[in-house]
Parts: sequence; structure tokens; C-alpha cells
Amino acid sequence: MIHVQMPVLTCLTMKKILLLTIAVFSFNLAQAQRTHFGLKAGLNTSTLKVKNQDVYDYKVGLHVGGLAHIHVTRQFAVQPELLYSNQGGKLENSEEKRHVNYIAVPVMGQYMFGDGFRLQAGPQVGFLVGAKRQDKDDNRFNIKENYEAVDFSLAAGLSFVSRTGFGADFRWLFGLTNINDVPPRNPIKNNLGQIGVFYLFNYNNARHTH
Repeated sequence: MIHVQMPVLTCLTMKKILLLTIAVFSFNLAQAQRTHFGLKAGLNTSTLKVKNQDVYDYKVGLHVGGLAHIHVTRQFAVQPELLYSNQGGKLENSEEKRHVNYIAVPVMGQYMFGDGFRLQAGPQVGFLVGAKRQDKDDNRFNIKENYEAVDFSLAAGLSFVSRTGFGADFRWLFGLTNINDVPPRNPIKNNLGQIGVFYLFNYNNARHTH
């Protein structure tokens, strides 16, 4: 019995430590450095990757939420975000879809060029808030119990911000967690691209390089 429970306890402990570290790190940065808060929204193109199988095509969803752009140096920033993200996939050769929805918390490290462009990469943790199966007649059925409650991903991409505070963002997310909670738990991972727009408040009043 002990051998069965220990890996589960270790995994839960690691998740709690990671979440606490991200929260404390972001809070300390926000207190110590110049911070711009903002809003963002955009489209997701997502699929569910099943190990050794081609089961799902990409489907379109959305993401929306807020962000904090925190300058560490003139050329490096950290950007934690809080987003609602509609993900999932479309079954191949079918009209059926899977909608897997998360409250997502990405923490992006950004290298900033003087012309407004930024390279970005970082981890994301997603908290499952709902999952539906949509059939060809648009009926929806709750399947939340089929998926893990927490998902970890790595994200990388490019963004641009103008002097007015308006900007555009593109990133790709690679799922690390097997989100399948149905025995025998054949690995299923999230995979998606995001393209969106954002606005940083009072950004045009900043005097340093962005």
C-alpha cells in the first residue's frame, strides 16, 4: 500500500512547491520592479496528442485574461498571466469535439529588443474547470472526470508591443502532463498555439526601453 501512495504524494508535493514558488517569485518581482498591468485576449488552435495514435484534429477556441509585465532589467522581463483557456480537439473524420477548459497561469521570461519585439518562454500550469464532449448535433455532455485536474506545459513564442501599449502575442504550448484519467491512462497531452492581442495600462508613460 505504501509503495502505491508514495509516488502520488510526491507528485502532489512537487506541484504545490512549484505553484508556491511561482506565486512568491511573481509577487516579489512585482513589488521590487517597474510593473505594467494589462488585459489580453485571442484565439487558441488546440489538439489532444494521443501517444502513438492520430485521433484528434485541431479545433479553434479562445483565451482571455490579465497579465503583469514586470521589468527586471532594461532587456529582460517576467510576465505572469491569469487566463481562461478553451482547449481540446476535434475527432478525426468526425464533427465531434472535446472542449477541455482551464484557468491557466503562464509565467513567461521575455528578452526585449529596443524595437518592441520580445522573445518569450516559460512554464504554464493549468487548472481544469470543465470538459465537454460535443456531438455532431451540438449536444454537450460533461466528461470532466475523464481528465486530470492539473496540467503542466512549456510555452515559447514572440510578442510585440507598440509605444501606445497595444501589442500582439504568439506562442506555442507543449503539454507535459498525461491528462487522461481513464484507465489504463493511455497518454494524452495538450498541444496548442495561441495568437492574441493585449493592452498595457500607462505603458506610454514609461521612460525606459521596452
